[in-house]
Amino acid sequence: MRTHKFMRNRKGQAMVETIFVLPLLFLLIFGIIEFGRVYFTYSILSNAAREGARYAAVHEPVDYDDAIERMKNVASTLSLEDDDIEISDAGGTSDNVLAKVTYNLELIMPIVGPMIDKSDGTEDGKIALHASAEMRIE
Repeated sequence: MRTHKFMRNRKGQAMVETIFVLPLLFLLIFGIIEFGRVYFTYSILSNAAREGARYAAVHEPVDYDDAIERMKNVASTLSLEDDDIEISDAGGTSDNVLAKVTYNLELIMPIVGPMIDKSDGTEDGKIALHASAEMRIE
């Protein structure tokens, strides 16, 4: 059986196509992974803020130290510091309590870092995530 000359060179063509497509595929896959990490971390922060606000709203008198410890326990995988957590009266009134959490997540993809807005003072290679919750004191 006779093969034509252009049929024998298909292996080289497939290799060239793979070289062009593979970096884009890796960029897409790692972008999906990075987005999943950011979303997961934000979800943990949101739950911690909600738990801290709820704990401070239900327990009379309001004990902010216990609420902060409760928030740290909820977000134990992130190792939050006391400086990252703020619990206060919302708007200066005693009717509501406001819990805020901030966290600087270190990114694993170096390409994403320069694309992020650095106006809040975060370092390169990190993204600042903020979550807050406000509840009425019962």
